[in-house]
Amino acid sequence: MTALRVKISSGSLIILESDPPLNDLFSSAHACGVLYKWTNYVLGWQRRYFELEDGVLVYYKTQNEKQFGSRGSITVRCAIVAESDVDKCRFDVATNGLIWYLRAENIAAKTMWINALNSYAGELRNKVEELEKYRELALHQVERIQRCINTISQHRLLPVEGDSILEEGIALSATTSAILSDISVCISLLNEQMSSDATHEEVAEVRVDGCNISPLETDVVDVPSAVADKVLSDDEQDWHDATDIYIETPSDVKLSNDVPATNDTGESTECSLSPSGILSLPNCHSLSAEINRITMEQLRYAKAGVEEQVWQLFSEEGDMKMYKREVEVDGLACDPLKATHAVQGVSAREFIHFFFEPEYKTSWDETVEMVNVVETISADTLVIHQVHKRVWPAAQRESLFWSHVRQVNGYKDPDALDLFMVCNHDCERPDVPLQSTGNVRVGLTIAMVCETIIKEGHTKPRHLLTRDDVFCRVIYVAQVHPGGWVPSSALRVIYKREYPKFLRGFTKYVVENIKSHKLSI
Repeated sequence: MTALRVKISSGSLIILESDPPLNDLFSSAHACGVLYKWTNYVLGWQRRYFELEDGVLVYYKTQNEKQFGSRGSITVRCAIVAESDVDKCRFDVATNGLIWYLRAENIAAKTMWINALNSYAGELRNKVEELEKYRELALHQVERIQRCINTISQHRLLPVEGDSILEEGIALSATTSAILSDISVCISLLNEQMSSDATHEEVAEVRVDGCNISPLETDVVDVPSAVADKVLSDDEQDWHDATDIYIETPSDVKLSNDVPATNDTGESTECSLSPSGILSLPNCHSLSAEINRITMEQLRYAKAGVEEQVWQLFSEEGDMKMYKREVEVDGLACDPLKATHAVQGVSAREFIHFFFEPEYKTSWDETVEMVNVVETISADTLVIHQVHKRVWPAAQRESLFWSHVRQVNGYKDPDALDLFMVCNHDCERPDVPLQSTGNVRVGLTIAMVCETIIKEGHTKPRHLLTRDDVFCRVIYVAQVHPGGWVPSSALRVIYKREYPKFLRGFTKYVVENIKSHKLSI
């Protein structure tokens, strides 16, 4: 879009001047380098590598670990960037209810970062201000034209008056064009923002069956002060940053009832497949705090990458790689597992849909004998009881766990269109006893994280994307406690066979079920 300025000379000449295209200006605003990010009062400031490009601020543990995935990312087009009054090297970035406290290594670096951030952050506000100016200009021009018309109706038209009307008409036409162009930019920016992490992570506080439904609650700590300005290095056991801090904003207490419009031509890729992307977990439920905490822990754990000296690759088939860490608890093998995978022609929403919905579990999980939904806490959270097929001579296993699905675009990689995840964790309920006294209840913590990736060189609009344009990036993490004694060597032989079989079989099941349907994003 080109900003227009209108000048009216003493004659009838109209001069239109153009500024450089905004897209060129913003695409050139790129920054990268080291910043210190505040985590909490235990770990303090942590050294991180940041990159800003195309309106997205993303950070990694170090520049050399970019291949392992980002630690987090936020869209800054509507962000507020504030400098600290206490620390001359510190600044804060707040957007969509999320705030990052950052410190540069020196004042010059801080200035560079703030200028780069503001080049994106002020885009929408500048367009609205510009739109207001054009609106005022249009009003004045309409008034002048009206006065000219009134004069014509009362007196005989003179040549000079005809020129005046022509000038005003051309000027009004140019102003109207600028207004329409600015409106288009505003709509585009707003649509982009609504389709980003803000839409799906900020959830209104409403009343449902007497319960508050509100955004993800995390412990809020005070703004870091000069007393806590100690720079710490990562401990090797700290595989994630501390929980990011959420702040309450007016937008946090509004829930839009609007449904995204579908394309009348039937080409839209928007869908009604679960999950909806709207967080509906009620705060009043006894499990809510645990669900929120463990879900975000598992998300950061999944995105933390695979360190060569910590994880051992035990299976590799095409794009699917599986890693393990050997851990024993009370003499029982409880090895954490992590898998990475890429599934062609499938969106993250589709892959997660089949993993979360209990109606499909017996179809793709060969180890499950019975599935029962004990409680539907909300549309995105269930309590599920499963009885697993017995593997002789071990006792039959049962699992009782909550299962939670959510969209968390704030943590997606820069090249990803969206991010969906499911987290499962064992729980206890007195109303769900073991089906047989000889059975054993297992413990589990499982997360599946999926991102929709548009293939390089495919530049179609979102609503025109097809299965040939995308693939699903999958990260699967799991740690299972067998519940009763099983020889560690035997258990490891079993999971080395069963985990690749599970992911391979589940992938095949999803692809078979969606291949005849239009892509759903």
